[in-house]
Amino acid sequence: MLNLFIENIQQLRVINNKIVANNLARLKLEKILDQRGYDLSGTGFKDFVDKEYSDYQYRIIVKKIRNEVQKVVLIVKDRRKVRAKLITLVAEEN
Repeated sequence: MLNLFIENIQQLRVINNKIVANNLARLKLEKILDQRGYDLSGTGFKDFVDKEYSDYQYRIIVKKIRNEVQKVVLIVKDRRKVRAKLITLVAEEN
């Protein structure tokens, strides 16, 4: 019975980490899309500024698909492994 309890707690932690990572990815993506002229030159993982989420890092990958369309991939991981990956297409406004 104790083993089942411990296993459930561990599963809840994993689920919580995934939810937090997904929400952080969505928030970061919204900030990126709200800003024009944002800098996406970094290639490695970066820390979140908020100290509450110091265990999480993010990475942004941008690939140009067509002249005015970019594919933006945002990956969020905790210190152990990737927990969220969001992909969106961004069209440049004329």
